[in-house]
Amino acid sequence: MGSKAAKPVSFEEHYGRLEEIVRELERGELTLDESLARYEEGVARLKECFARLKDAEAKIVALLEKSPGGTVVEEKMEFRPTDGEGGTEGGGKQEGETEP
Repeated sequence: MGSKAAKPVSFEEHYGRLEEIVRELERGELTLDESLARYEEGVARLKECFARLKDAEAKIVALLEKSPGGTVVEEKMEFRPTDGEGGTEGGGKQEGETEP
């Protein structure tokens, strides 16, 4: 029997599981050991997400530097999780947003 290589986990899958972990922890129905295990998994997935975002940013900067006339403007990016419906959690505003 041949062994199949596991399909790499996508950024979206990591992020989705991270959101699920947060919901589980917020419900407060897990035991202490279960909570610690979920927290540990969440930290590992968060680190993976940040690493992938950093890699993506580096690729974008490299592409801009190679493009004719491409200018790179660095801006501080703030990561804010969404509420799953396209908005920010808690109804907060993204940086630069104004009241309607």
